[in-house]
Amino acid sequence: MNTPLSAIEWLKEKCERGHWSSVHEERIVTREWVRHTGGRVLRAGVTGTIEPSENFDLVVHAEAIDPEYAAAARNAAFTVLLSQSWSPVLAVKLTLSEFRPHPEESSYAAFYGVAHEVVSCLLGVAPDTVHNIEW
Repeated sequence: MNTPLSAIEWLKEKCERGHWSSVHEERIVTREWVRHTGGRVLRAGVTGTIEPSENFDLVVHAEAIDPEYAAAARNAAFTVLLSQSWSPVLAVKLTLSEFRPHPEESSYAAFYGVAHEVVSCLLGVAPDTVHNIEW
């Protein structure tokens, strides 16, 4: 499948123009994520840390984990970091680690969901969290 030119142009504009936002403080968040979807349960766990940085750095420690689960977490992280208003939150070092799969209930969707929640909490844009974006 070819990447649409408009998607490439959007990403280039988002990352190369203007300003990258950072975070006020270093944070660590650990989440276990469980969703019941009728006949199936989705379950996954992950820990994330974020800290200010001059350059963007995303580290995914996913040893002995299905590569699809690491890809899901990375996808969720970029989704949250690039979707915060007018400025991408890329002046950070973000680490995703301590992946906790369930033998029957983990999936791409489960790891996307837990990583999305973790990164949202790290930035303080999830419900009941303190805002942490340095615009």
